[in-house]
Amino acid sequence: MENLVARRIRLRLEAVGLNIKKAEETAELKNGFVRDLLSGRKAQPRPSHLAKLANVLDCDLEYLMLYQRAPRKDGIPEDGLPIYGVIEEGAWREAKEMAKSFPTSPYDPEPRFPSEHQCVFIVKGESSEAFGIVEDEVVITLLASGIEAIGRPFKPLDVVILNRQRNSSLHERSLAQVVSMSNGKINLRKAHGKPIEGDWSIEGLAVTTIRHLA
Repeated sequence: MENLVARRIRLRLEAVGLNIKKAEETAELKNGFVRDLLSGRKAQPRPSHLAKLANVLDCDLEYLMLYQRAPRKDGIPEDGLPIYGVIEEGAWREAKEMAKSFPTSPYDPEPRFPSEHQCVFIVKGESSEAFGIVEDEVVITLLASGIEAIGRPFKPLDVVILNRQRNSSLHERSLAQVVSMSNGKINLRKAHGKPIEGDWSIEGLAVTTIRHLA
């Protein structure tokens, strides 16, 4: 798994439009320095070398040393959880096929669960208010892959993200609550007791909600 320093370097390389070789040359670092950082072979680089790299990557040294979350002090973090999309009952939206196309949020992972299996959804509409989740709230989500990885069983009152597809490019997301478990079957209900109709799958578990202030 890629470490956080490597991820930040990759993000900054992309942001400033440099490849590895050009970054090393511009920073006057020896050949292979950045590549070793990205691969994890160089675990403890000298701060003086990181400072040269930070200057080329247009970020603070503290960012590469993990002392701050944003590339520049008081800036916006760029290594938060990926935004997978919008939860809005009744709204069909285009699905993004590649994870690399997901924009990044300023939100940190929920520390109780593995970060590589978490993402962010943004709630639209009023259909989830019965669950205490209102429009424009951010839902930190443990994806189905993470639920399986840690073996967490669903429990009554859990709120889950449902997903159904109309075709290969359109899907709808909605929220539902676990009512009970019976013989391995998960019994769900929509907000206000609405029945669940259609072919839905559980995309993830809502682990935290955050009121987003624009």
